[in-house]
Amino acid sequence: MCQGRDLPWLQDTADADWWGRDGVDYRDVVVLDPTGDVVEVYNLTRNDLGEAENYTALLSLLREVATPPP
Repeated sequence: MCQGRDLPWLQDTADADWWGRDGVDYRDVVVLDPTGDVVEVYNLTRNDLGEAENYTALLSLLREVATPPP
């Protein structure tokens, strides 16, 4: 499933229970800052990336979080 992919794939475990602990839903993109704190949760079911507006919004969010302050 992950072979040949560019994005990392994370698998939750019963011990970590990220889905239960952080209230993550199916198809959520959890955006973290450089220290690992949650900045925003962007759901791909409600925000279909096939729509240019949603794609642009997520891309802008990722760029904003990845860009260090001046």
